[in-house]
Amino acid sequence: MKKITLSVLSLALATMTFAQYASPELTNGDVFKLTKNLIKPVQKIDYSKIDPQESNKTSAPLESMANPIWLGDFTNANDWVISSNSTNDNGWIITNNDGGPVFGSNTINSTSGGNFARFANGNGSSVPPVSETFTITTANSIDLTGEDKVYFSFEQFGASFRDIMEFQISTDGTNFTTVGDNADIPALTTLTTYLIPNGMRKTFNISAIAGNASTVWIRFQWSPDGDAFSYGWMIDDVRIYTPDNYDLELLSYYRKDTTDALRFFQSEAYYYSDIPLRQAQFDSLSFGAFIVNNGAVAQDASLLATIAGNGNFATQTPSVTIAPGDTALVTSVVGSEFYIAGSIGQHAPTFTATSDNDDAFEENNTITNNLAFISDTIYSRLAISNQFINSIAPYEEVGTLFDFHVKDTVTSITLMFDSNLTDIDAPFSINVYDFSDPTNTTPIEQQVFESVTAVQEYVTIKFDNP
Repeated sequence: MKKITLSVLSLALATMTFAQYASPELTNGDVFKLTKNLIKPVQKIDYSKIDPQESNKTSAPLESMANPIWLGDFTNANDWVISSNSTNDNGWIITNNDGGPVFGSNTINSTSGGNFARFANGNGSSVPPVSETFTITTANSIDLTGEDKVYFSFEQFGASFRDIMEFQISTDGTNFTTVGDNADIPALTTLTTYLIPNGMRKTFNISAIAGNASTVWIRFQWSPDGDAFSYGWMIDDVRIYTPDNYDLELLSYYRKDTTDALRFFQSEAYYYSDIPLRQAQFDSLSFGAFIVNNGAVAQDASLLATIAGNGNFATQTPSVTIAPGDTALVTSVVGSEFYIAGSIGQHAPTFTATSDNDDAFEENNTITNNLAFISDTIYSRLAISNQFINSIAPYEEVGTLFDFHVKDTVTSITLMFDSNLTDIDAPFSINVYDFSDPTNTTPIEQQVFESVTAVQEYVTIKFDNP
């Protein structure tokens, strides 16, 4: 199988999106592992390029908790104490419409709506980030006397870079224990499209710390981790409750090509936006999901994937035992066939967290989302703009990778120059590489152009030699 890259070489180049048009010669080759990994923050987020796979999540309503004990939805700002070093642009505030300098009006989609806590560090221009620790803590203690099994949960939105987002519990208001953080969520950089899923719920069993305690405080703490830059972090619907016995929740899922070169570029690759049927028929996917056990009893959970059509495909992962309050990554067997498309059109898998028990709230066990559009001639990755960046002074080369499982012919590519491109007269070239051999830097095809003719518009360029 060949690893083919389509790239653009230009004097001034920002973000581009490619779509490859193929017609029924590239042969099989080895998997190429990318070694360059340029990590830079994204100062502004283009939500059109965010893969939607994490977003179609249903959270349990507040009333679904078996025995709610305490809810902090930030309606009353006096219920919380914000560290004194916080300002509007550096630190925590309580707001109902301000997502900060990066997210703007795109705020948390929480269950209760209304007010929420928002963290920011710098406004991207006049106010720089500061390398300090910022906290927001419950103003008054919470009485859990008589409650042996207690859970702590909240909903969140934002993105991480090189920062530490911690969730803490105290029984004396002075000494806090970290019960979790967002280290499991990949950083958002120029090479990824990761966000904290909007409205994502984190749940923790705090019985060992806070069970039967007469005084309990909750704290959210942000601190720098080698870089004070922060995209922002939003919190809402903080709760303490006693759980149902059986309650699984599907937090997020992924699906990826089992041989996709981008698996070596990101911890979870984003699949193609479009893939030709003849390539898809020789492709296979693996899948997995984060499942949390919100219940009071350990459960054996697995992930069921179903796709309507083509014989109503269905497959299920091996089960994983998840302790109360814990979250587990449940995955398909490595190298197993997930789904082979059989027809042109949109294919929409449904992912379901399952167990042998009757779930207390089944609505948050399932996510349905679109797979790649199975096309006749189009091969594209629109979820991410650039999968690699090479600096060849005074030029910069960016591009994307495609897997060829069978012989095919590349006839043209479609691309877009970002509006950030300032040198409209810059010369550029379209280069096609065979990345099956990582030492090969000679294009197998090249088209050279004198200048960029348009920005923010898709341009189709046909190859002289397909």
